[in-house]
Amino acid sequence: MKYFYFLLVGLLTLVALYFSYGIVFLKWQYYQVEHPKANFQIIDNEQNNLTIVDFTNYRCGYCKSMHTVVGEALKLNKNVRYIPRPILFPLDPKATIKQEPVELERLVIAAGMQGKFQEMHNSFMEYPDGIIPEELIKETAELYNIDYERMIKDSQGEEVQKYLDDNMDDMLGLNIQSIPSYIIGKNIYVVKEGLPSLKDFLTMIANEEK
Repeated sequence: MKYFYFLLVGLLTLVALYFSYGIVFLKWQYYQVEHPKANFQIIDNEQNNLTIVDFTNYRCGYCKSMHTVVGEALKLNKNVRYIPRPILFPLDPKATIKQEPVELERLVIAAGMQGKFQEMHNSFMEYPDGIIPEELIKETAELYNIDYERMIKDSQGEEVQKYLDDNMDDMLGLNIQSIPSYIIGKNIYVVKEGLPSLKDFLTMIANEEK
């Protein structure tokens, strides 16, 4: 009986340690998501009480539609720290449709290395199509005083790839498999069907602020 008691105590201790580790690990994952290696992705005051992380892609129609909703919500609620994190899905070499010579996500991160992440991110999101003409990209770079040639060169470098890998790793680390997806506070929202309205999104924010 004594040995059974010790065995039971040992098992309960292991279970407690397992759950404690799980809680600590989950907290660490959320910390990483809210503190990307490319910290220029963090928009607005870091002291704001609520953080929204936005996993997105510039060829995603739903993402572009939600960008408008999120932008309006941020205008109405100034108490939010917003972090858009572009997710790179490699171009398909067998695709029959026209594709950019350089993935847009690489260009936005490269622009961020020149201090122009938000400008390029918003410009690409506001363009209605998933394919953006090279001439328009050049014009956008010129408008925001971005060194276009440097941006193109940097977009193919290891640093940009490291930042994009960090975005993907953090998304998959929370078992998020699709975009657009949002982390509002500590809750995950995956948009699949029926895009949230502005009212819906503001409600999601308000629920996390309580």
